[in-house]
Amino acid sequence: DALSARSPQPLCEAMASLRQRFLDGPVRPLVGLLLLGGTACVVRSVVKRAARQKKTGKAVVLGLGYCGGAVARQLALGGLEVLGTTRGQPNAEDARAGVRTLVMDGSSETASAELLQAIREASVVVATAPPGEAGDPFLTDAALAEALAAAGSSGALLIYLSSVGVYGDQQGHLVTEATPPAPRTARAKRRLSAEEAWRALPAKRLAIVRLPGIYGAFRGPVAKASEGNARIVKEGHLFSRIHVDDIVRLCQVLVDPHGAPGLFDSGPAAVINCCDSDPAPQHEVSAFAYELLGRPVPPAIPFDSAELSAMQKSFYEESRHMVNSKLIEIVGELNYPSYHTGLPASLEEERRLSRPGVLQRLLAPAAFLASAGGRIISACAGEKPVRIALVDNGSLKAEATLSLRRLAADLEASLRSQGRNFRVEAVSARFAERIPAREVGGVPAEILPGWLKRVSAERRRRGNRVLMLPLLIGPSNTLTKTMPDAALASPDLDVEICPTLVCLCPVLYGAGKTGAEVVADMLADGLTAL
Repeated sequence: DALSARSPQPLCEAMASLRQRFLDGPVRPLVGLLLLGGTACVVRSVVKRAARQKKTGKAVVLGLGYCGGAVARQLALGGLEVLGTTRGQPNAEDARAGVRTLVMDGSSETASAELLQAIREASVVVATAPPGEAGDPFLTDAALAEALAAAGSSGALLIYLSSVGVYGDQQGHLVTEATPPAPRTARAKRRLSAEEAWRALPAKRLAIVRLPGIYGAFRGPVAKASEGNARIVKEGHLFSRIHVDDIVRLCQVLVDPHGAPGLFDSGPAAVINCCDSDPAPQHEVSAFAYELLGRPVPPAIPFDSAELSAMQKSFYEESRHMVNSKLIEIVGELNYPSYHTGLPASLEEERRLSRPGVLQRLLAPAAFLASAGGRIISACAGEKPVRIALVDNGSLKAEATLSLRRLAADLEASLRSQGRNFRVEAVSARFAERIPAREVGGVPAEILPGWLKRVSAERRRRGNRVLMLPLLIGPSNTLTKTMPDAALASPDLDVEICPTLVCLCPVLYGAGKTGAEVVADMLADGLTAL
């Protein structure tokens, strides 16, 4: 009955009812786990279908970097059909959120037809990339500029993420949106020129969001303190900052048709200073970050005697007390009004993302890698970046590929937090390449032969390590035939095959340490949760 309703709510109610029924029965642990696991999969599937069916508009995010990616993911989760651009590799986290990615690697001088069409049809366009010497990277492309003009003139909301650097040095005085820009550095002057170029578009709604230093998980004061950065003191100097989540929140409100009433009453362009409520000297923020990490706070270094790059010096040569009253009027309240709340939240998020998960617990032994030729290699050996294919048997279901990608992303984050230079990618042994790319976030699923061919083309030289990490309980045909055959077909790569989840080889795990005990513990944890 719940399935016939094709709605998440009846399914959730059915799951709760069945769960209670089996908890009261004699076979509750195993049967309850299997039934609830299957029902949960159905619920997730229906929720995803419902979300796809309820798309309320289209958005384009030009630049899926740290900030742009966070904005794009939230817009997608909020019901928009989102297309984003990047100059690097597509991000698995973006794909999981439903963001389609177009790679703009600079190989073409003009934007793709798909991107131009997406911009013309969009109800929201967010631009995040900084300008270069030639100007704004999106407006110097004639075709892109024309598409953006068409979108803006038809009523699409354009959001341009700029910088508070356009205000220049205000000698610590209060700065509001009414303060005239006075850029000093070449970088800030380019920013102001880019703002003017966006203003020149025939847009009906243009939000220019001026940002200070952006921080969040793995970025900002905590990340710098973990690297042992110096504490620079300059009397009377103030820095402003903003947590990435509050930038996302502002964009959410702006996109909401009822979120910022009256913002464009005085004209088609509105400026917003997106800063927190607690501007502070860098050395105080840095000291707080060290204390959060439980590390000794290093002595402060006077600005005049500090060894700084030209860019670092330019930051200390400008002091502004940013006022965010307009921002507060729009969003109501910030998630992190001060670094005193934002930095602990960032650190907690870093620890959550780095917390050992299923695979990390399996990779505890120091030597876990074995090649097809029988070599034993330390997981931490060598300094060269290593590519890892996290391999499952494969499925025609998009959900299987998306789940594998999430696991790969979590594993890579954990390994990198330990200083291990690995790049983990989701790869299937078979079937997955037949899944339409649109069902897996716009990034085609890959199987082993195609993935190895791509990696080989990217590396362009011999002697590169590539690891196959089987998400399997062996032995199986995938382990004994498919993976070795794929390795032998790639002679220009050093392909190594890791143990399966349960491995009987005493050389790898030691007598009695087959991996079965670890897997059994994880299954027991799942049963305990019931």
